[in-house]
Amino acid sequence: YPSPLDQHTTWYRKYPLIEDHFARLNTVLTRGKAVCRIALIHPVESYWMLMGPGRETAGARRRLEDQFQRVTEDLLFHQLDFDYVSEALLPELYKGSADGHLALGGMEYSVAVLPGMITLRRETLSALREFRASGGTVIFMGGVPSCVDGALSDEVRALAADCTVIGNDRDALLEALEPFRELSVEDPGGKNAERLIYQLREDGPDRWLFLAQGKHDDRLELSHWVTATGREDFTVRVKGIFRAECYDTQNGTHAPVPVRHENGRTVLLLPFYAQDSYLIRLTPAEECADAVLSLPAEPKVRSERYLPAKVSYELGEENVLLLDQAEFSLDDGPWQPREEILRLDAAARQAFGYPMRNAASPQPWLEPQKPVEHLLSLRFVIRSEIRYTGAELGFEYQRRFA
Repeated sequence: YPSPLDQHTTWYRKYPLIEDHFARLNTVLTRGKAVCRIALIHPVESYWMLMGPGRETAGARRRLEDQFQRVTEDLLFHQLDFDYVSEALLPELYKGSADGHLALGGMEYSVAVLPGMITLRRETLSALREFRASGGTVIFMGGVPSCVDGALSDEVRALAADCTVIGNDRDALLEALEPFRELSVEDPGGKNAERLIYQLREDGPDRWLFLAQGKHDDRLELSHWVTATGREDFTVRVKGIFRAECYDTQNGTHAPVPVRHENGRTVLLLPFYAQDSYLIRLTPAEECADAVLSLPAEPKVRSERYLPAKVSYELGEENVLLLDQAEFSLDDGPWQPREEILRLDAAARQAFGYPMRNAASPQPWLEPQKPVEHLLSLRFVIRSEIRYTGAELGFEYQRRFA
């Protein structure tokens, strides 16, 4: 029984500030399908093989987990979008391999990455063989699996002899995947923007690019490229020749973005402030290599104003004081010291032999009517600097109170 999200919440009129943004994003990011060429075989079954007494297997499990997490972050934050591939689902999703494409469900991948695995299912091995034979790229990272279906076998090594094998090395992985890159983002110094994540979707002939912050914004501490107003300018390169429009998810408007085309890619220059995100529509266009990329002018301070220490204000509704601490008495017994209401409630329930409240407890109005068995008295002391008359006391259920 969660709290309501309607007019009972005093700030409900402000919901559109956030919800309209996500509604507009949802409209776009559920259209068409993602442009994703990398299949990352999930190593969970290799992890299962390492289950056992912690003294003997905990270290191996931790190494495998750490390695897998690093691969995931390296791909995400170097703008190399990928899909996890479950070996359990692969047999029903696999639709064959042709012309260097691995067809799984509604997607086609150009490269498969195996991150530090110990075992492969035989169905996975068979699909990878067909994929490699059709011209696809298979990358073994951090060693070659020594087992098939959990049993020792040299079959995967035979396949790996015709594939790319690298160590647990981020740079080697990024270099091997560079031919499959759809997008890159660089800071003014030409360094990869390791804080941004993206999704690129194809929707008919058009594409939608969503760029967002994926990590804590540490620019002010770490980057000398940040301007005085907190802006950092990124160069975005998208594979293909497009014109671009920026869709403002806050107000629903859209406007063209200057682009330049070079080496078969569309280049955009995007200014990022803290917590910024961008939704860009890319429409096929004629190549334009000599366009000048421009940025909007930074906001200027028109005048400086300083707020006084005290300001006058008016309340939009009656002021409310929450009575959250009280002295209490059980069944007209002696008064107990002041306590917070929730702790007081727990003490009363324990004394009366009632069950404790928990996250699954229903709201009071859903409880059936029961006869009164005990009396809980509360005494509040309110210290005020002003004299006031006309105060009212609010209850959810007045009939339950004396």
